Amino acid sequence: MYKQFTFLLLFSYTCLTTFCQAPEDICESKTPSNWSAINGSLSISERHFKQGGQSIRWDWVMNNAALKITDTAFLKAALDKRSCFAVWIYNEAPVRDSLIFSFGNSNKKDCSFTFQLNFKGWRTAWVMYNRDMKGKPSATTGSLTIYAPVSVKTGALFFDAMQSVTTVDPRAPMRDMQLPFINPVNGNKTANAHWVNLLQFSQLPDYIKLPKTISTKEIADMETIKNRYEEIIMTAKAAQKDQTQSTTAFDTYNIKRSGDIITGKPVNSINAYEINHTVSLAKAKEYAQKYGAQNASDLLFKIATAYRSTAISPEEKGMCSKQFLYFLDHLHDQGGRTEVAWVQYIT
Repeated sequence: MYKQFTFLLLFSYTCLTTFCQAPEDICESKTPSNWSAINGSLSISERHFKQGGQSIRWDWVMNNAALKITDTAFLKAALDKRSCFAVWIYNEAPVRDSLIFSFGNSNKKDCSFTFQLNFKGWRTAWVMYNRDMKGKPSATTGSLTIYAPVSVKTGALFFDAMQSVTTVDPRAPMRDMQLPFINPVNGNKTANAHWVNLLQFSQLPDYIKLPKTISTKEIADMETIKNRYEEIIMTAKAAQKDQTQSTTAFDTYNIKRSGDIITGKPVNSINAYEINHTVSLAKAKEYAQKYGAQNASDLLFKIATAYRSTAISPEEKGMCSKQFLYFLDHLHDQGGRTEVAWVQYIT
């Protein structure tokens, strides 16, 4: 266990930055009147939420199911080359299939994109209308139809923090397992290619084969590196002598488990708040400070160093272990995985 928490200490310290929540919510009291389900139903759910305390649950019960959304905001998509569609989606059951997002009007489809459902937890989509989608928005684009996966006759998904049209820094949308087509032309060449290509980097094969045996000297060398790294970490940040501060900070996330379901305070980044133009930059920074991954990093460090303290009892060590693992599960549920930028700061 000591070696495990040595790793966790290093893991938590390396998290220095951030993760998408907007201050306005689409679904805190009732389903939006401009949303309608074809061969299915809509409801407000507290089962999962990325913003506020609820999300919109879409259940479908047969093939050819779809979710229809009308919004005059879609008419703005063709007016700005930086216009972007944004949404958070929670999936409980990974499948090798996809949603189809189709934008247009009652007479024609203007543009579209697919969103892979090979995941469990929260995932976000930031898709630029005039760069990333198939087709282009027009002056008459006024609705969105989301088509359920063909292979899933009965299912459910949860939606939160949807923005029909916003504007975004073109460098911000990233490729991942759900949206591997983002920024197809310049993504490999621009100054931000190091994070746009995280999906590609995560899929590179391991060229160096692991040795079958490790020598005594190699083990000693790794122990030296670990000790030096720990010394740097422990002197750079104030280590916790007991679990009081870590427990207080952990409790602010209000993490709750019910079987496989885990909920708690969101973990987001300032980039996510900045795309909501209903708030000022100062307010966006305030939200990022409250919900950012910097706080998550600090909490992981506090728990790990409290666990290492000789001043706490075995029972308190057990509590630290439980808190750390709960919080990692929460981060994973929030959308943490290897091909996204904020996780690179954590891992």
